[in-house]
Amino acid sequence: MPWAISKQLKYSDSIAAAFIATLWAFALANLLYLPIADKLKAKHQDEGLCLEIITEGVMSLAMGDIPGHQNEAALLLDSTHEK
Repeated sequence: MPWAISKQLKYSDSIAAAFIATLWAFALANLLYLPIADKLKAKHQDEGLCLEIITEGVMSLAMGDIPGHQNEAALLLDSTHEK
């Protein structure tokens, strides 16, 4: 019978350690890693937008468009779509 009690104590220590490790993992994930991931995601989206703008500009220059007239053409397109 004493061996059963020592085995239960051993298991209860292991269960307690696993529970504490789970709490630490949960806390680190929500307080540290998820906010970092959100900031990285926002930076990635901003960089993607910048690359898209650069690509459109380079392609318009390659087609021979004049850079100053690009905004006027965009405004004309927007005004025709609103009507």
